[in-house]
Amino acid sequence: MSDNNIPKEVLAVIAMAIYDVQHQHDVESNVLTIKHVSKDYLPWADKASAMLQMPVRK
Repeated sequence: MSDNNIPKEVLAVIAMAIYDVQHQHDVESNVLTIKHVSKDYLPWADKASAMLQMPVRK
């Protein structure tokens, strides 16, 4: 394969991607931690406060 047909911009992007992969400083642990919290009151599930109040007719 000849690199005469590949634009310089494409070669630069490939080189930058290879460099970035090799020099990553933020390595993720790929561990997901879920903590169960027991709550009796869930405001997002409270239908009483989510419903609109009926207007008072005078």
